[in-house]
Amino acid sequence: MKSGLNNAIFKTNGSQSDKDISVDTNFPFQVFPKIIQEIILDLNTNQGFIVDYTASAMIYAISVAIGNTYKIEFKRDWTQSALVYIALNGPAGSAKTHPLKWVLKPIIKKDKEEQLKYNQEYFKYQECIQKLSKDDDSIYESPKESRLQINNSTIEKIPKIHSENPRGLGYYSQELMNFIGNLNRYNNGDNLPYWLENFDNTTRRTDTVKEITPLNYYEQYISIIGSIQTEICFDMLKGNRKYNGFFERWLYTMPTNQNFAQENDREIKLETINNWNKILNRILDIPFEVGSNPILLKFSPEAKNKYLKWQHKNANIITQKNDETLAKIQKKIQQYTKRLALIFEILEWSCNQSSKTSISLNAVNSAIKVSEYFRKNAIIIYNEAKRRNLEKGNSNKVENKNLLFELLPESFQTSDAIELVQKGKINISERTVNNYLNDKNLYNCLGHGLYQKNRM
Repeated sequence: MKSGLNNAIFKTNGSQSDKDISVDTNFPFQVFPKIIQEIILDLNTNQGFIVDYTASAMIYAISVAIGNTYKIEFKRDWTQSALVYIALNGPAGSAKTHPLKWVLKPIIKKDKEEQLKYNQEYFKYQECIQKLSKDDDSIYESPKESRLQINNSTIEKIPKIHSENPRGLGYYSQELMNFIGNLNRYNNGDNLPYWLENFDNTTRRTDTVKEITPLNYYEQYISIIGSIQTEICFDMLKGNRKYNGFFERWLYTMPTNQNFAQENDREIKLETINNWNKILNRILDIPFEVGSNPILLKFSPEAKNKYLKWQHKNANIITQKNDETLAKIQKKIQQYTKRLALIFEILEWSCNQSSKTSISLNAVNSAIKVSEYFRKNAIIIYNEAKRRNLEKGNSNKVENKNLLFELLPESFQTSDAIELVQKGKINISERTVNNYLNDKNLYNCLGHGLYQKNRM
């Protein structure tokens, strides 16, 4: 199959509302409820937060807040969670982390409160243990820390934390390159398979040598977000990650406006702070009982019809293009469209615009527009990585051709050139040697297998 991607093959018509708001962004933030739009615009105007980063951070925060409480049931026994992997892509110094930290404040506040509670309970637990006599058979269960988010935890520790917090978690890595760099660092490369599996929200039970008792079953749910510099972003396509679906599992945020922000003395509104806290905390307060199944939301008939028309149109485009890479990206984007529809439905409920009984047409429309934004960015990254690899390959080809010319004597046989390859003097194949020797600008063929350098 072909591998050249072109964003032009996917086109959508912008709505009138898209033209009414003059903000330098490609992110379709108008799909958010009006109160969320006002928060995003206030942060953009008075804090200098780039719209794309704020909106993406909100999607992550809502995903973490939902956790395993709700899922979409697209068809019988075909479900999707709200789990997301988001990479905030941009050059160094583009203020990627400031919007993220602001958006995550309600989650961090809850985690701090739970940590304080855990410390107090653990102190009491230690006091009880120390007071036990040798013949006292009383059993005191060690307290467990409730949490919503983890940072830079090792793969050995994560299953225990997750099993104690089956509602779900978020993984916030301020510099995503650290997360990527650790993928094959521990346990002979167990990190990458874990995160590939986690994406699918699978049921897991982990037995470890260090744990006396096996960990409880839990449905993997760890959403991830982090910032990454543009140059490092291409590492997402290095090695096996180019083929195992790791690259396609991510949503890439790429703002069009990367101008250096001018500071001002304007303040954000108190309503902005209060409204975001209320909206996210309402989702965080959705009840979750350990051992219970997630509540399933089905698509309304008009919402499913809208999604299927969109999917069929894109399926026809990909079939015509016969593009394997484009198909891989679109397949994951279709998963994300369902997940984003769930996120928008729960968000609309939190903003008092939905009863949360089914996935509405509005939620699907919002999910499609946001999915197309992220799909466009994935295609841009893939095309740029491919261009760079092609340039690198051409450069290596010239270097190897020149090196072979310098290593060979003035007159030589084909076997002399092959011997250089076999001895590791030059890192090319024997077939490539024969191709290079056919370059009449470099070599004159004097007879079968006999050559002379062309110094002209």
